[in-house]
Amino acid sequence: MSLFIRLLVGIFLFQLALFGMASLFHGDHPALYFLIIPAIWIAMVVGGVHSAGTFSLLIGIAVSALFYALLASLVVLAVKFVHSKTPKPEI
Repeated sequence: MSLFIRLLVGIFLFQLALFGMASLFHGDHPALYFLIIPAIWIAMVVGGVHSAGTFSLLIGIAVSALFYALLASLVVLAVKFVHSKTPKPEI
């Protein structure tokens, strides 16, 4: 559970940093927008398509950070499972 909380907080902070970088560079680097597009969509659904305010944007960031943290924790668990099944070399 602590791993999931760390991933959630880390990805939430990462998305806030991405939002900051995307607002600084405007539309120059579309790769900056790739990870935050789900947050923008969720914010538009919550706050209305044309009026995604600060509160709905924070909800969008939180929901997409939760999704990315779940995805990252599943990847960590899968890597641990595969790593535990690999035979250890004998010395």
